[in-house]
Amino acid sequence: MKALLIYNPVSGKGNSAKRLDHIKKYFENEKWTLDIHASKSAEDIIEVSYNHANIYELYLVLGGDGTISNVVNGMMKSDIRPKLLVLPTGTANDFASILGIKKSKIDETLNLIKEDSYRKMDIYKANDKFFTYAAAIGKFTDVSYDIKRRTVKRFGHFAYVLKGLSDILTKAKFNVKITLDDNTTYETTSFLLFVLSARRVAGFNFKKFGDHIKLNDGKLEIVVFKRRHFLSWIKFTFVYLRKGKISKKDIRLSVSSANVNITPINYKWNLDGEYGFDGCAKLLVVNEAIEVYATPKAIKKYFI
Repeated sequence: MKALLIYNPVSGKGNSAKRLDHIKKYFENEKWTLDIHASKSAEDIIEVSYNHANIYELYLVLGGDGTISNVVNGMMKSDIRPKLLVLPTGTANDFASILGIKKSKIDETLNLIKEDSYRKMDIYKANDKFFTYAAAIGKFTDVSYDIKRRTVKRFGHFAYVLKGLSDILTKAKFNVKITLDDNTTYETTSFLLFVLSARRVAGFNFKKFGDHIKLNDGKLEIVVFKRRHFLSWIKFTFVYLRKGKISKKDIRLSVSSANVNITPINYKWNLDGEYGFDGCAKLLVVNEAIEVYATPKAIKKYFI
């Protein structure tokens, strides 16, 4: 086994380095080869993940959702892709949670390697960028990246809640036109659009979002919330987040690809908790693109 550990020194509360010795000892005991790379930037992570994809059998990612997303963007540029094991140190850790991996259970997570507990998983593309579990545009979607690092270190996940509360009065209204491969179209005025592959985003579990959602079914879920008035987000908070219900006038689609036209085009897409791009998006599922380690419980829940 030859593995590369890519870690983000400033992920979450900046404590990634404290876990390195433990991981090194584990690999030494198993007589596996482990090289380590401390990331310098998002671009650095993408470049390293791409350039070393044909050298290593396994990538371990010690960091948050943004670090994982950058590693996957590098991997997707290569025809040869190592298996992926996530060791979360971020704040929300949505992707790790979906895979059943806990921040405090390092040995249990590393044991997944010996247990061969992995599956092929879909990766999702938005224009020229890839994401692993969620994309969104509209109200509150800049909360995860438009926040000072020292605030996150001090307050953890609660920092995002505070930022969301400060954005309550911010107006969000845009026109959406979704065109499918068969030229079927859906149009509405919205304040928020989600593209999801699982039932968790921004540290919140959408328990009633749907048991049919899988990580390797070649589909992604698009949910568009219709903006009826300035306070539409209140209904979203108390009806959708709590009960998993959407209005008949909202749009929910399960598709393998779609063109999403947004006007005005100055609205920003959030991909895996990080800024993606502005405006319109071509969405596409890359079916079973990578192999990821997950707990048996998560495999039963999210994989076919």
